[in-house]
Amino acid sequence: MGAYSYRSRSWQRTLQRGLRLLNEQLGPNLKQLDRQLKANLGPGLQRISREAASPGAIREMKSTATYALSMGKKLGIGLVGGLVLLIGIAFIVLPGPAILVIPAGLAILALEFEWARRGLVKFRQHAQRFMQRFRR
Repeated sequence: MGAYSYRSRSWQRTLQRGLRLLNEQLGPNLKQLDRQLKANLGPGLQRISREAASPGAIREMKSTATYALSMGKKLGIGLVGGLVLLIGIAFIVLPGPAILVIPAGLAILALEFEWARRGLVKFRQHAQRFMQRFRR
């Protein structure tokens, strides 16, 4: 251990001596400064803490959390539905049930997106027309 290692006695004594000198020199001034800060900032800090716990602030925090959850839900549905839709589009050229997978992807996307709802409605209309022609 060196002369001023954090474990050495001389370092501890030097630190204690320095703290004692600081307390002697600044002690009264620090106490006065503490009283002034409490007098000047105390009411403002109390007001801020009351405002933070007010129903409006809590409502705002809840709405922020709700927004984050809804965006997370929208993102998840968009990713899953988009992936299913892309797989369906790939099944157009690859062997697979594209005619079933594409509407499934649109149905998943339709849970959150209006454009997917409209696409799903158009797909249903085309499927119904096709079935009517096929039955004749």
